Amino acid sequence: MVTAALPVPRGARIARASIGSVACDRVVGRGVRATRTIVYLHGGGYVIGSPRSHRGLAVRLSTLTEAEVVLPDYRLAPEHPHPEALDDVSAVLRGLRSGPGGPVAVVGDSAGGGLALAAAQAAVAEKRDAPAAVALICPWVDLLADVDGTRAVDPREPLLTRDGLRGWAAAYLAGADPRRPTASPARGALDGLPPTLVHSAGLDPLAPDARRLVDALRDHGVAVEHRHDDDLWHVFHLAAGLLRRADEALIGLADFLRRHSGP
Repeated sequence: MVTAALPVPRGARIARASIGSVACDRVVGRGVRATRTIVYLHGGGYVIGSPRSHRGLAVRLSTLTEAEVVLPDYRLAPEHPHPEALDDVSAVLRGLRSGPGGPVAVVGDSAGGGLALAAAQAAVAEKRDAPAAVALICPWVDLLADVDGTRAVDPREPLLTRDGLRGWAAAYLAGADPRRPTASPARGALDGLPPTLVHSAGLDPLAPDARRLVDALRDHGVAVEHRHDDDLWHVFHLAAGLLRRADEALIGLADFLRRHSGP
């Protein structure tokens, strides 16, 4: 992925570890004395991507939040279809909560946003400790329109296409019903979720689903915040360090996480 080519800020500490039997990168920015943990779930349509593709972003987020950022190397489709990625994410969250660390927040972009929401829903449903906060960056939270091939895509969007989304959805679902909440968490239970931040972008074909999710969260009494950048593309945040508005969005994300995940 192009983000793997972006430089990792100097002085960062990146260690490989197993959490809940899932391989993860543990990332701490230079000079950071971590007081909280953020689990960051990379995007990539459930098919591509890895912790390596998001290390640069993770270091910036660590520095802004005084947190350790954990990047799970969750299993990918088509070799590992739904719900194996979600199983991995839930295992990581359980592993972190059973340890001595402080508050845990979960963040995800694109497909990782879908996993973040689904994992939080699972924790609430199972009466486990839910994450302290959830942040969803241009999240992919409803796969039905992609399976049907009916999603509208702005021709100016540089990353996502209708055919690409449809192919990724098919690979991940492997015949499962796209209406299942574990695959399309916007269709799942929203009651009892922790404070949630949603970022959306105007050129992103997933933005209408993000806005509907924000409305639904409010209707269910969830403390939700929403940032929308009208003329930017899907997960423009990955241009942090190169694009001013990406930097601003990341600063806003960090502020939310600091406010809702402990001192």
